[in-house]
Amino acid sequence: MTTSTPVSVPTAGSLTERQLDVIALAADGCDNRTIGRLLHIGEDTVKTHMRAACKKLGARNRAHAVASASAVAG
Repeated sequence: MTTSTPVSVPTAGSLTERQLDVIALAADGCDNRTIGRLLHIGEDTVKTHMRAACKKLGARNRAHAVASASAVAG
């Protein structure tokens, strides 16, 4: 008998508030520069938050992160 390792499924709660903000603005069609301006952070910081969110969600790219966050949020 083989035991399998449980797979961790990401939840919206696993993302920080800032990561959720970045994803929400990306879902609205904002580019990184606009997101940075709206959140009063640098464009590189936006990219850092998006990369971290992608990693937590197991997303391949920004669009996949938006779709994944929407799916786990309900």
